[in-house]
Amino acid sequence: MEECRQEARKTTGLLSEEISNTGEVSWNRVLELTDYDELVYKLTLKYLRQKGYDIGNNTIPRVKNI
Repeated sequence: MEECRQEARKTTGLLSEEISNTGEVSWNRVLELTDYDELVYKLTLKYLRQKGYDIGNNTIPRVKNI
């Protein structure tokens, strides 16, 4: 479990940079960066939300700055 958390934190850092540059990323991009690992994917979205990003919902599947 701790390895998944570390991987999610690393992915969160990468996505934060990408969001800063492009304005937003899709959930598919998050899924690609997490190598389609569901636990790491969900943890990454959780950490992005904790950092203050809008993670969207099922009708708007994207992550962007608030």
